[in-house]
Amino acid sequence: MKPVRLKSLSLATGLALASVAMQGIAAFAAPAHAGATAAATPAAASEVYIITFAEAGLLNYEGGVSGFARTAPDAARGQRLDRDTLAARSYEAYLAAQRELHRGAIEVRIGRRLATSHSYGITFNGIAAALDAAEVAAIATLPGVESVRPAGVYHLDTYRGPAFIGADQVWNGHSTPNLVGNRGEGIKVGIIDSGSNATHPSFANDPTCGFSVLAPKLVAVDCSGSSGGLCNGSVPEANPGNGHGVHTAGTVAGNTIDNTATPPPALLAGTTMSGVAPCAKIYSYKVCETNSCSGAAIAAATENAIADGVDVINFSISGGTSPWIDNDRAFLDAVGAGTFVAASAGNTSVGVPDPVAQVNHRGPWVLTVAASTHDQIVGPGFSLSGPGTPPPLTRQVALSPGSTTQASSTPTWAGKPVKTYPANIEGCTAAGGIPAGTFSGSVAVLRRGTCTFVEKISNAFGAGADMVVIGNNQFGSLNMDTTDAPAVPAYGMSQANGDAIIAFVGAHSADSTADVVPILATERQGDVLASFSFRGPTPAPLADLTKPDVTAPGVDIYAASDADSGQYERMSGTSMSGPHVAGAAALVKAVHPDWTPVEIRSALMMSAKLAGFREDGTSAWSIDDTGSGRVQVDQAVLAGLTMDETKANFIAANPAGGSLDVKQLNLPSLRNMACHAACTWTRTVRNRLATNGSWAITGITDPAFTVGASPASFTLAPGAEQTITFSATPLTAIGAVAFGNVFLTETGNASPPQHITVAIKGDTGATYTVGGTVGGLVGSGLVLSLNGGAQSLAVAANGSFVFPNGLPGGATYAVTVDAQPEGQVCSVANGSGTIAGANVDNVSVTCVVALNYTVGGTVSNLIGNGLVLSLNDGAQLLPIAANGAFTFPVALIDGSSYFVSIDTQPSVSTCFVANAMGMIAGADVDNVMVFCHDRIFADDFEALGRHAGH
Repeated sequence: MKPVRLKSLSLATGLALASVAMQGIAAFAAPAHAGATAAATPAAASEVYIITFAEAGLLNYEGGVSGFARTAPDAARGQRLDRDTLAARSYEAYLAAQRELHRGAIEVRIGRRLATSHSYGITFNGIAAALDAAEVAAIATLPGVESVRPAGVYHLDTYRGPAFIGADQVWNGHSTPNLVGNRGEGIKVGIIDSGSNATHPSFANDPTCGFSVLAPKLVAVDCSGSSGGLCNGSVPEANPGNGHGVHTAGTVAGNTIDNTATPPPALLAGTTMSGVAPCAKIYSYKVCETNSCSGAAIAAATENAIADGVDVINFSISGGTSPWIDNDRAFLDAVGAGTFVAASAGNTSVGVPDPVAQVNHRGPWVLTVAASTHDQIVGPGFSLSGPGTPPPLTRQVALSPGSTTQASSTPTWAGKPVKTYPANIEGCTAAGGIPAGTFSGSVAVLRRGTCTFVEKISNAFGAGADMVVIGNNQFGSLNMDTTDAPAVPAYGMSQANGDAIIAFVGAHSADSTADVVPILATERQGDVLASFSFRGPTPAPLADLTKPDVTAPGVDIYAASDADSGQYERMSGTSMSGPHVAGAAALVKAVHPDWTPVEIRSALMMSAKLAGFREDGTSAWSIDDTGSGRVQVDQAVLAGLTMDETKANFIAANPAGGSLDVKQLNLPSLRNMACHAACTWTRTVRNRLATNGSWAITGITDPAFTVGASPASFTLAPGAEQTITFSATPLTAIGAVAFGNVFLTETGNASPPQHITVAIKGDTGATYTVGGTVGGLVGSGLVLSLNGGAQSLAVAANGSFVFPNGLPGGATYAVTVDAQPEGQVCSVANGSGTIAGANVDNVSVTCVVALNYTVGGTVSNLIGNGLVLSLNDGAQLLPIAANGAFTFPVALIDGSSYFVSIDTQPSVSTCFVANAMGMIAGADVDNVMVFCHDRIFADDFEALGRHAGH
């Protein structure tokens, strides 16, 4: 998928600083407390620590503090964390007060004011601050302090992503069955993308992984042409400025490098970065010359990858919405050949701004990956240095360079004036632009909104700005496409930071100045779904298939790129999350070489982390957003149960004529969008432990339904299989999708808990009748209709009526009159609605005596005998002998329709009718006109009537 390209340092596939303390996180000002003896400063020789207090965060608070109601949402019921409720606001205020009390106690204990860089209150209550070892020991014993842990010892593995999904625990052997570390040695990964960068240090021959000139790390081919399934183009390298494929390859399996590499990445001193599986061999298949990729080249690359025997394919390109036809079908061949395939779920665009129900790569054999955040950002930092001590949110601010600002560039704004233009804070031309000289020699601070980033930057540059910083206007990272903007450094920042800087600079417009932090490591909220990430529900005909399957880090991913992009680049997109999962699959394959691609897929899904948030940072994500959850590879390699499926069954599940329902596939998800009374699924699991294992099955669901399993517990020998029948029973009509999970727990803790998602719509199976009363009926022949004739009911007398067949809860109903009684007109009130778990008995049919009106008109120019007029297709016939007025003898009921035509033409004339049809509207009809012509003059006319021309 086309990513948002960000040439900066806020990272991506990981920020786990290894063997180095974070430096340069400056102190923030704090209110004075009793006992504090100095201004807020970091401790000498300090490291940043996260201090967790005893109070539960807003998300996890389940009650128990006197006077404060529960704020924790019930994720199993799809509840959302709402910070605007009275309970949430009250508890947040309580947490803030508690933090101040704790901080005051800490300051008394350490004898100085505490400089805090962050405060936390959603997932836990705490702060981050710089401390020395003695202070850590002193604080740890304070009442109300739950823990004090280092915040600055990380490993930069293609920035935070690998460690965030547990890859480091596989590398060091802490989470492998035999406790032997594995970095993907011996695994081949295929990257079908925009080409390679062969001279980059991320793809050099690392001897610690067994690579050499004779056994190279990188094999690259160009698939612009192919012969016999092998690509034979001449330029496998990425085209200048199109480092997408270099980036994805580096994220999957880039070497472990540090800032001594040539060219060097922009890392904190002493840290490293790598792909998820840094010792895997990379096969690069170039299929994209630009952002558009040839389908023919993709097919060639897939063939070549199968021929090369790659174990894993990463495909960060769109498609797969017709999976039995398009590129997903080729991937089924790859899966059948033993290759695991990870593909991106897709990103929003100008043409597709809403991600709901747009998910790409719907093939049930492909692992489709949404994008979400990891928990840290590393990049250039910005601080206000004056006047005085600016507030905390204006200092040590993480920046997101725009797409045309090099990721490795160091801002040079130290000491520069910082200015805003309050009259047009967004900087848009339509609002008046920005006067020349407003930002002369300054850092311009604007706010996102109304117009493009390019327009804002252009206007600020035209007003003299040396640099431009734009604050977000909503929660989340600000990833700016600055293509075609002036050549001025441009950066984005969060809404909270941007608003604080704008407010402070607005109040000190004459003397605000900037400071620079070349590289800054800051924590942020992880497991937040990216707003651009395509999601479900999967549209028909695959409505019973859950997609995407998982999510992984795909926001602010820092990895290798091409030379024209600065050799390193930060990108955001599901293009970036897919490679994390491809790398994770490579590690699982390395640890379990006998597992099939579908088994690896199931292990990654069943072990994923369930809890996370939508893009607002507070609402729980749903199964339709992220499938089974966020990949956690250190749990996947320990999975005790796997699920497998055959290529033949995948083919048979084609909704266009296949013999197998997609619900019958052996997948770790259960979905039924028409669960009537109850629905069942059959799944088969295999014990992949080295010993016997015993599992118990439990379920947590939305209160609208229950879930069960038979058997509810089982014991398996190594390699043995168990078939399980899962069932869901709606307890009420379920109009919107309801979610849940079944958990398979190994009772001896020999395997991590695993889960299978559940999603249903349906009803209880009960049916409800539709009826009501009839009044005023005196004639015979009344017939009522339900739902357009699905049921008909003849009614002979006034009183109650009921249609014979009931409808299920949640069904719609509509009662109409199919036939009117003789001499009457009946109308229906309360005739339509939705069945709401009870019989409908309030439909009212009222009949009144119909007023009758005649239909007639005039005949002119009649020559000859034999003219016969017809009313309503022969219901009445009227012979006409002469010109003049005519009237059909039997009057029609008011409100009924009429149609006059020629039944028989006269002997020597041809007649036709004007004003021939209409509706009786409370008056006789007398304007029907019949015109006749001598037949010699009527050759070009077609008379109306069943016997025209006779």
